[in-house]
Amino acid sequence: MPVIIRRKWLQPAWRLVARPALSYPRMRGNIGLPDDAPAGSSRYFLSVSDVRASLRWFRSHPQVADSILVGVLLVCSIAALFAAEAAPGSTERPGDFWGVVLIVGMLAPLTQRHRYPRLALVAVLLATMPYWILDYPDVVGGVGLLVAVYSVASYCDRRPALEMLALVLVVTIPVMLVGVFVEEENLPIAAVVAQVMIFVGAWVLGDSTRNRRLLTEAYRLRAEAAEKAQEEQARRAALDERSRIAREMHDVVAHNMSVMVVQAGGARRMLHQDPAQTEAALEAIEQTGRQALGEMRRLLGVLREDDTTADLSPQPGLAGVEELVSTCNDAGLAVDLAIEGEPRDLPAGIDLSAYRVVQEALTNTLKHAGPALAHVRLDYGETELRIEVVDDGRGAAAARGGPSIGARQGLVGMRERVELYGGRLEAGPRPGGGFGVRATIPYERVPV
Repeated sequence: MPVIIRRKWLQPAWRLVARPALSYPRMRGNIGLPDDAPAGSSRYFLSVSDVRASLRWFRSHPQVADSILVGVLLVCSIAALFAAEAAPGSTERPGDFWGVVLIVGMLAPLTQRHRYPRLALVAVLLATMPYWILDYPDVVGGVGLLVAVYSVASYCDRRPALEMLALVLVVTIPVMLVGVFVEEENLPIAAVVAQVMIFVGAWVLGDSTRNRRLLTEAYRLRAEAAEKAQEEQARRAALDERSRIAREMHDVVAHNMSVMVVQAGGARRMLHQDPAQTEAALEAIEQTGRQALGEMRRLLGVLREDDTTADLSPQPGLAGVEELVSTCNDAGLAVDLAIEGEPRDLPAGIDLSAYRVVQEALTNTLKHAGPALAHVRLDYGETELRIEVVDDGRGAAAARGGPSIGARQGLVGMRERVELYGGRLEAGPRPGGGFGVRATIPYERVPV
């Protein structure tokens, strides 16, 4: 519920200051007054959000807030200076022009307490001491000096702030002790101790404010750093996933399209010679295309927002190598498969990577070797899996002419897959002709 301020004693101030000021849209926006509120209304609904908005505005404009504070203190202090009446027998000096000058000197520097807290404290101290020594009425109560001490502790480092507090005590204590030992002053020693404690208390309050501000800033910086680290981690994860999908897409599309191109070429050549074999080749092309579409749908499903709609079919592995060899044989590439050692269950990542290495090597043979014979060997050792895919085609000549962009990407993808699990890969022309790919993948990832 908003608090309604409607006091009889506020009406003169409202007519003189608030109502004209609120006639300006900029001022109405600064203090949080609703735009549809009447400019001349005598009711102002002040809610908690309005107060918070006003405080935020003053925090963002400290110079304005300090100027308002100094103005209020100046008016009150000067009025109190001339209104004060000296007690009978007192030596207090009545208010005059120089008293007003000293009061201005004690309070005006506080307008710079945020930017130059130490200079402001020195200026206030230099004006306060003559005010006390000339024995003007202590209506200000050293409030300017207290605010300056608080500001130094709040806006300076601890060591300079302690030095400024020591300066204040060294200068003010002797002046106050004069009032203790001079009979006309009759200042009790308890008042001196109380004034010293007040100075120390103002410094402690300012230091705690500084600590709280630094702690809040540290929390803010830590939260920003954590948010940036989280964003960076998400970005890296997205890049890794994008690279994985790119490798998968390359392997799937390159292999299946190469098979389809070879089969289509064979079907074209046999179209008028052997229609039955042409029909078989077309059926193989259809089957290979369906497999390629299924793989692409599975990969693109990872990019969907709703993961439940993605294809959850298992990833290919070494168990599908025989089918892969059979597909290549149907495409016109003679491939034989040799498995050594006892096949074992492999981690899903290693199983997929080994399959992709064989698939990419056979794809390159289909594309670049020409009429050739390929050999695939899987050796299940005790600690590592060895993969070898070699052919006797035009691999050496193709290598001398420079590999194509797709071949380079395929070799890079194979090497990345193998090195991801601590393995190594060698690929290149064979001395007697042809091309060879050899990979070794440990069953347990070796720390890099």
